[in-house]
Amino acid sequence: MSRSIDLSGASTAGFTLVEALAALAVLGAGLAAVGAVTHVSASAATNAERRFALVEAASSLFETALLGGANGAARGVSGAYAWSEDVEVYPFSAGPDGGASRWRLQQVTITLRAPTGEVLSVETVRLAPGAPP
Repeated sequence: MSRSIDLSGASTAGFTLVEALAALAVLGAGLAAVGAVTHVSASAATNAERRFALVEAASSLFETALLGGANGAARGVSGAYAWSEDVEVYPFSAGPDGGASRWRLQQVTITLRAPTGEVLSVETVRLAPGAPP
């Protein structure tokens, strides 16, 4: 008994193997792009967190005013951060009668080094109370 298959009434619904493979390639390329963007975002977030911690440590050092108005340098370790503070006092006569002022102008430079090796250096100028005239 022989069987024959009649293809004249066969349904043409569905995808061919080539179409399915092309769709998988496009889907794979899209997923690879999404993965790359996710990796870049995660790296940027990690770097931002490290930088924020460094800035917070510098802010804390500025608030404590380690040298309190004297010329000089101080160094130390705070938590995991090595720091240095350099203060230079600029003399000036700005009193009402041209005499000595009750204030001193200071240039303060704070440098922090994170355990990862990242360095943050912040420089500012501030007024500090001086000796009364």
